[in-house]
Amino acid sequence: MILMPVDVKARHGLRLPVELLDMILKDMETETQKACSLVCRVWLDVSRRHLFESTVFRTTTSFDAFLEFLTAHPHISVLIRDLYLFGPTAGVPKNIPSLSPLTLIDIATLMPNVSYITLENVRIVNVPNTDDTKARLASLSGPTRLTEFNLTDCAVGHEVEHSPVAIVHLFHLLEAEVMKIELTCGWAPFPVTNADTDLPLIVVPWRVRHQGICMKKILDTRPTHLSALSQILVPGSLRLLHLSFTEWAHFDEMSRFLRHFGESITEFTITFGYALHNYCYRDHRPSDEEWTSYGFSHLRKLSKLRFDIWSPLSCDYEFESRGWVCTTGLPKFLACFPRDLPLDDGVDIDVSYVGQLGYRGIIIPRPEIEEALLRFENLKLVGLCSKYDYDIAGMIGAQAFPKLREAKKLVCRKIEDDYECCGNFI
Repeated sequence: MILMPVDVKARHGLRLPVELLDMILKDMETETQKACSLVCRVWLDVSRRHLFESTVFRTTTSFDAFLEFLTAHPHISVLIRDLYLFGPTAGVPKNIPSLSPLTLIDIATLMPNVSYITLENVRIVNVPNTDDTKARLASLSGPTRLTEFNLTDCAVGHEVEHSPVAIVHLFHLLEAEVMKIELTCGWAPFPVTNADTDLPLIVVPWRVRHQGICMKKILDTRPTHLSALSQILVPGSLRLLHLSFTEWAHFDEMSRFLRHFGESITEFTITFGYALHNYCYRDHRPSDEEWTSYGFSHLRKLSKLRFDIWSPLSCDYEFESRGWVCTTGLPKFLACFPRDLPLDDGVDIDVSYVGQLGYRGIIIPRPEIEEALLRFENLKLVGLCSKYDYDIAGMIGAQAFPKLREAKKLVCRKIEDDYECCGNFI
């Protein structure tokens, strides 16, 4: 072994092309990247770029310390592209940190290259109505642009409730290719005070161009913000819409929204099988007039349609009923759409099965849904999406939808554990 002086090794490190070093460090483990950052200044700069490209900050109090860090270290802030702001993984409600939309904008502004922002177990609170807030808003030249914004909750033994006004502020102050919003974490009573609800919305002189909106956990006791979005979205900008209902509600809001923006939407996903089942069981079964009023007919340019069948395609009992949702509800839903939908990317159906892997159980055909799908003139493919392997899913799908199988329009898609809805849109 030949030992070289430190200064000679440093010079050889400097001669290594930065592009090659960047390619090498890109796929290295974090600990290796940290070690490489100690070699020399060039290696430090390249390593630091990968170390801080994806940054996670977790707190149980506030994000003031993180904001101060970004302000004091601009050479780090400029490197962050993916930002994850997390609350606690376990605890009680008082441990959930709060964040106002304007504070989030302050954080994002300090990171000029950030593209993805995810908030998890963070309570969104309203912007304080002060002179400082008005001055800060007046200084903004437009919305903060992102590739994706994701507001989500994880089950930690408590509910995370957001200010409804603050959620609208997020939609107005951010502009993203995809906005993913979970409205609530559970079924707890809505605690937001009337004072919060009655506060005026932020007044800014612009509309936003969200290309995709994914709104989950819609309940009848909480606003969906679709009415407010009708006032702040640029007409023609929205191309993807995913509505996930925990309760089948807010029909008027959905109808008005689709009437305004349905013409531009090319990908529509609705998760409502369970909500629709409970609605017809507890309240009533929607009439033809009600289905027409929901506004699905305004979605005339869909290249992709996706919905879910809540009841399993297979069961353990030979004479188990298919239920109203499968025999009537979903066929009426599909009948709301024009027959000549483009459907260039087909129709996807989220399905489930009963039984252990390798045991198919009793397969329940779905002829009414099948006939409603075959009504579409441009239908090319119907994908059955599940977590089952292709051979099991294929056997079940062939018996549940034999006509689609015979027409060679049926395919099976396996949903991986790390699957994220609307992830293929970007």
